[in-house]
Amino acid sequence: MHCRFSTLFCPEAKKLCVSSFFTVFACLFFLSEPCRANSPPTLYIYNPSYTKAHAMQKKIGAICPSLEVHVYGKAKDFKKHVLSSAPDATISLPDVIKPYTVYKTLLEGQREQSQLESYYLVSLGNALSVSELSKKKIGVIDLLGRKAMRAFIRSLLGDVAIKRVGKAEDLLPLLNFNGADALFISDSDLTDLKEVTRLKLKVTRTDIRLGLPVVSYLKQSDRDVISDCVSRFDPVVNSYLRVEKWRKAL
Repeated sequence: MHCRFSTLFCPEAKKLCVSSFFTVFACLFFLSEPCRANSPPTLYIYNPSYTKAHAMQKKIGAICPSLEVHVYGKAKDFKKHVLSSAPDATISLPDVIKPYTVYKTLLEGQREQSQLESYYLVSLGNALSVSELSKKKIGVIDLLGRKAMRAFIRSLLGDVAIKRVGKAEDLLPLLNFNGADALFISDSDLTDLKEVTRLKLKVTRTDIRLGLPVVSYLKQSDRDVISDCVSRFDPVVNSYLRVEKWRKAL
């Protein structure tokens, strides 16, 4: 049985909501317990990728039959469903999960012995450095929503204009049609981008490194089944999630 709840949201005009994220999730969690008692734990996954979400959902669902798995191709869809039904576990980038303070980190993704991933500026024509970005249009995958994403990117790159896209495959047209002066993307996104274009990309590695995906959970009682699921991820799934392996969170 799958339970749904009315979406709770806060008007953008207000800086503070009557209920904090913690209160919202606590309410969803405890009110939903009778309904969830006979249901498998839910796992919601979001990671920007060229791989189609429905294909990965089918694959991960087969690997983890003891969980109800949902994979989302856009951050806004992930956010909507997390807010409306408070899944038992999530896998996503740390900055995506951070606002949902009720979740605790169970596992951290690693690649090349690190929990961090390098980020790059990608342009056509002239290569750009971070010091040259003032007032430039920077294309990014929208992870956080309009206001939060703008604030996040400006905290990293300075006074830039943000051009958001919902999916990884929408990045390249920003460069092709002059929608952005440069893209700000992860090492994983850069690898994917190079595989789908013959354009002569100008790539600048920045000093910015951000977290790889993490596995988070709500209830202590679900830790083992979630860990067991992730331990069975094959190289295809881990590659989709941009990691090589997982380690217990410290």
